[in-house]
Amino acid sequence: SGTYWGYVHVRSEKVALTIPMEVVVARGGLHHERRELSFGTLTSRSSPATLPVTVTSYTEAPLVVSKIFVKLEKGVEGTELFLSDDSGMGRVLHPSIPRTIATIQCIPGGEGDFVGTVSITTNATGGRARRPLDVTIAGTAHFGTLRASFDAPPIRSSDGEKREPAVFLAGRSDERVLSLTHSFSSPVRLQHAEVSDPSFRVKELQEDIVVQPGWALENALSLVFAPNATATNYAAALLLVTNVTSTSVPLVVTEGRLRHLVHASKPDPVLFSLNPPAPAEGEAQELPDAGMGGPIDFERLGLGSSRVRHLQLVNPTPVSVSLRGCFLRGFGTAAVRVVLDDVRDQHGTPPVALHGSVVLGAGLEGGSALRPSAGAEQPSPGGSSSLGSAGGPVPLLLLEPGSSAFLRVEVNTSLSTVAERKEGSLELHTNYEKLVLPLSYETVQGNLSFVPAVVRVGLAFPGVVVRKLLTAQSFYTQPVTVAAITSPDPRFVIRSLNVSVPPGGRAKVGELIFDPTLGGDGVHRLTSGPPSLNARLTRRYEEWSESPVHMPLEAAELEALRNRRQQWALLKARAGTDLHQRLHVETDLAPASLTARATVAWPQIVASPVLACGAVHVGSSSTCSIDVRNRAASPVWVELLLPTEEQAEQAEAEQEEWVLKRGHRDSVQAIKVASAHHAAFGLPKRPADKWQDSWPLGRTPQEAPPKLHLIPPGGEARIGSIRFSPTRLGAVRSTVYLRSNLTWLDEVLIVGDGGGGRLAVLSEASAAKAERGDPIGTAEDDEGVLRVTLSSEELAGAESKLQALAAGGESTTPLPHVFVKSFTLTNRGNLNLRVDWMSVQPAGSPARQGSCSHGGFSVAECASSFSLAPGSLRRLDVVYEADFRSELAAAELEVHSSTGTVTFPLEARLRQHMLPRCLSALRTYERSRPLLTTRSLLTAVCLVLVTYCAARIVHLRLKLQEGRGKP
Repeated sequence: SGTYWGYVHVRSEKVALTIPMEVVVARGGLHHERRELSFGTLTSRSSPATLPVTVTSYTEAPLVVSKIFVKLEKGVEGTELFLSDDSGMGRVLHPSIPRTIATIQCIPGGEGDFVGTVSITTNATGGRARRPLDVTIAGTAHFGTLRASFDAPPIRSSDGEKREPAVFLAGRSDERVLSLTHSFSSPVRLQHAEVSDPSFRVKELQEDIVVQPGWALENALSLVFAPNATATNYAAALLLVTNVTSTSVPLVVTEGRLRHLVHASKPDPVLFSLNPPAPAEGEAQELPDAGMGGPIDFERLGLGSSRVRHLQLVNPTPVSVSLRGCFLRGFGTAAVRVVLDDVRDQHGTPPVALHGSVVLGAGLEGGSALRPSAGAEQPSPGGSSSLGSAGGPVPLLLLEPGSSAFLRVEVNTSLSTVAERKEGSLELHTNYEKLVLPLSYETVQGNLSFVPAVVRVGLAFPGVVVRKLLTAQSFYTQPVTVAAITSPDPRFVIRSLNVSVPPGGRAKVGELIFDPTLGGDGVHRLTSGPPSLNARLTRRYEEWSESPVHMPLEAAELEALRNRRQQWALLKARAGTDLHQRLHVETDLAPASLTARATVAWPQIVASPVLACGAVHVGSSSTCSIDVRNRAASPVWVELLLPTEEQAEQAEAEQEEWVLKRGHRDSVQAIKVASAHHAAFGLPKRPADKWQDSWPLGRTPQEAPPKLHLIPPGGEARIGSIRFSPTRLGAVRSTVYLRSNLTWLDEVLIVGDGGGGRLAVLSEASAAKAERGDPIGTAEDDEGVLRVTLSSEELAGAESKLQALAAGGESTTPLPHVFVKSFTLTNRGNLNLRVDWMSVQPAGSPARQGSCSHGGFSVAECASSFSLAPGSLRRLDVVYEADFRSELAAAELEVHSSTGTVTFPLEARLRQHMLPRCLSALRTYERSRPLLTTRSLLTAVCLVLVTYCAARIVHLRLKLQEGRGKP
C-alpha cells in the first residue's frame, strides 16, 4: 500500500501534453483520511466544539455501519466526548466513496490536553474490513480571548463578538499602532502578522512579542497605509497568528461619502444592500457602490398645490456616517419641508437606536437648519449640531453601514401668487462631507376639473360590472397630463388612459369600473348558490340540449335565499349599499380629485320583482309573462321554477317580513293589498294533459321539463306564460322563482285582481253627495231595500186632489195616488257592468222577462239594456200606485246583468190613520169617473158641432161674395 506518482505523455501534430497522475493504493477494509482527529485549541467551554468523521471503504461490496462509539482516554476531569444526534448506525458505505458517518462533539472540563478514540464497526465478514476502525482524537483547552485594537477602543475580539473595523480614509496616508490584550491563563506569543493588500504594510514586528496574562501590549506592531489612485472603497483584514489562537482585524478603506437617490414616489424600505461575503484571512474585498442620484427637480406644478420627492440617503461604506445638519438655500419665502420618513438597515429592519428624526420647517432666507425631534437643539448654520450634553455633539441621524434614510422633501406653492421658476439647493452636512443637492420647481396657473364633478355609476351587484368614462376639463395655460387615477376602495377600479388635456379643452382621461365583489365584505355571497347544487346544475345545463331533465326547486336553494336575505340586511344595516368614494388624480402639474357614487343593488335579473297580471273577471282567465334583462357581460340562462304547495306556504310566512325590510315600494303595496291565493295562478295546459286547462302552482308534472332561456349580454326576454284564473273578488298574490347562472335564484311576487262589476243602490245621503260632485260613501251606506215611504202630508195632499178630481176639477199627471221615487244605481266593482233586463214580481216568485209591474210597483225601463262603468251613476225611477188598503205593500225587483242576478226588495209604507180618508177619496174619485167621462164626450161633441157650423158659415159667406162680383 502507498501513494504513487507518475506522468502520462500525450503527443499530437501541434502540441505535446504531460499529465501528472497520483495513484493511492490501500489495503482492503475501512480507512480514515487522517491518523488523528484534532480539535486544535478550544478557547470556550460554553458551547461544544464539533468535528466530522469521514471514512472510505476499500471493498468490493458496500458496507453498512453497525456500531460507532467514542471513548475519552485522557483529559481533565469533566471533559466530555460524545456523538451528535445525527450520528447513527445503518449508514451504507459504497466502495471508494468517502462519506461522513458521524459528528463528534467535545465540551472541555478544564484547561489541558485531552485524548480519546472513536471506534467504527461494519457488517464485513472477512479480511481486514472485519476489524473495527479506531481513530485517535486529540485536542487542547485554553480558555480566554485575544483582543486587538488600533490606538483606542472599540476592541477587536476573537470570540465571535461584533467586530468594529479600523477605518482608513482613501487618498490619505496613515499609520496605526496595534495594541494586544488577552484573558488566557498562560502567556500568548505573537508569531505572525500579515495583510495581503499592497496598500498596507506591517512596519515592525518584533521577534519575540509575548503578552503576559492580565497585561496589555500597546505597541505590538505598526500598520502603515499608503493609498493608491484607483481603489477608494474596499475592505481588507490583518491576520494575527499566536501560539494559542489566531484572529483577524478588519480594515476598511473608504471615502466616507453618502450616496443619494431621488424618487418620485415612496420607494421600498430597502433598495440597497451592503452584505458582501466575509473576506478570507488577509484578503481585500471591494465594497458595492450605491450610485449617485440626480438633482431634486419638482418640475412644473400648479399654484396652490404641493408635490413630494423622496430622497434616499444610502451609506455604502462599512463605517457609520452621522448627519450633522440640513440647510435650504435660495428659496426665500417658499414653503419647503423635509421630513424623515424611515430609516432601515441593510436587512430592511429599523435600527435599534435612532438619535433623532428630521424635520425641516418653512424655508427661511439664507437657509434653515435641520431640527431633531427628540429634544435636540437646532444645529448651527455652520453645520454642526449640539444637544448640549456633556458628552459633546450628537449627530441628528446616524447611518450604520449599509443603512438607508428616507427623507420626504415637500414643496407647497400655496403662498405663491404668480407663475415663476425657483431654483436653490439642499445641503446635507456629515462628518465626512457636505452634500449639495440642486432643488428647483416651476409654478403654472390654472386647475383641472371633471365633468361631472360627481360620477354616478348607478346600480350593480355581483356578476354585473358598471363602467363610466371620466372626462376632465383643463383651465391651465399649458397642457396637463393625467398620469394616474386611484381609489382607496378596491371596488372602484380606474383604468387610466395617460392622456394630455389641452389648455381650456376636454378629454377622456380614464374609465371607472365598479365591481362590488372586490370589497371583501361578503357581497359576493349575495349571488352564491348552495355548494351541493353547483356541480350538478352546471353539468345539467351543459347537457341540456341532449337530455333536458327537470330539476324542481330544492330546499337547499330556498335556504340559500334566506341566507342571502340575512346578508343583505347586514349590508343595509352598516350602510354598505350606498357608496361614496373620493378618487385621487395625479397629474404632472397638481393633484386633483373627484367623487364617485355607486349603489350595491339586490341581485335580480327581472325587470321588476312584482308581476302584475291586472284585473280579470272572476270565472275567466288571462296570461302574463315575466320580463327579464341581462345586465352582465356574458350570456345568462334562465329557468322558471314553480314552488310546491308546501314551499309556497313556507315562502308566504317569510314574505311579508322580507318585503318590509327590503323596502321595494311595489312589493310593499302588493303585500298590504293582496292576500295569498296560490291556486289562482298556474301554467297553461301542457300537451300531455288532456283533461286539465291549467296546472296550479306547486302541481307541475315532473315529466314536463320547463323551457330554458339563454339571454345574450345586454339582451331582454319574456319568460313563461302564467295563467291567472281568479275564483273570488279582490287582489290575490303568489310567488314564483327564476333560476339563473347570474343571480342563482330570483323570487317574483305575482299579483292579480279578481274583478267584475257589482250593482248597488246609493243611499239618499250618498246620492245627494253625487249630485253635488262630492265623493260618494262606501258600500256600507248602500241601500238594501228600495223603499217608498209616504208621509201624512203627502197622503193628505193626495186625498184633497182626489176629492177635487171627483168634484170635476182638472186632472193631473200622474194621478194623485201614484207616487214616483227616484233611486241612484252605481257600479261598485272594478270592471264594466252590463244590465240586460229587469223584472218586478212577488217576493220569491221566478222572474219573467217583460214583467215590469206588480202589487202597485212598476219600473218603466225594465226592458232596456245599458252599461255601467266602475263608479258611474244612473237614475232609476220606481212608480208606486197606492190602493190605500194596507199600510205596507211589497214586491221584488230582479236585475239581470253580466255579473249575475241581483234582487232588490220593493217596499211601500203608508200612515195607517190616513188610510180610511184616502181610500174614501179614491173610491169617490173612481165612482165619479163615468159621469166625468159622459160630460167629456158631450163637451167634445158640442165643440165639434160648433166648429163644423162655423166652418159652413164661413164657406157660404165666401160663396156669396163670389156671386156678387159676377156681371
